[in-house]
Amino acid sequence: MRFADSSSAVRDDVPVVSEDAGFNASTPPAPVGEPESDGIDLSFLDPPVEDGELGRIAHYRVLNIVGVGGMGVVLRGEDTHLRRPAALKVMRKEYIESYASRERFLQEARVAAAVESENIVTIYQVGMHNDVPFLAMQFLHEIGRAHV
Repeated sequence: MRFADSSSAVRDDVPVVSEDAGFNASTPPAPVGEPESDGIDLSFLDPPVEDGELGRIAHYRVLNIVGVGGMGVVLRGEDTHLRRPAALKVMRKEYIESYASRERFLQEARVAAAVESENIVTIYQVGMHNDVPFLAMQFLHEIGRAHV
């Protein structure tokens, strides 16, 4: 996720993501199962419904893995309600049990949602899926590559 420079304005009128939006950093996680793709545990995904998808997170089709970062994995997805592409960032398995990591993940969503800039992706949703925190956000394309 790209963050704006210090000249970007933070808006007071942007609603803050609340825990009742489906994300609760203090909820103890359920054990994560075995299946993996390219060494990345994707067992929290619901089974695929259509050809060409790895599985589902909430109402998002998961199509492929975009990248892996320090705390998360970014997946390319599609919002099945709005039929638009989405980037889905999920916490990596080794960080799910840490309350501090969950809080940091939620804070990242709040900060990105509060800043208005063309240099920051739009956050669509923050939530939990099978006890794994996720962010759904704008999927950016640049010369054949996606940037989140």
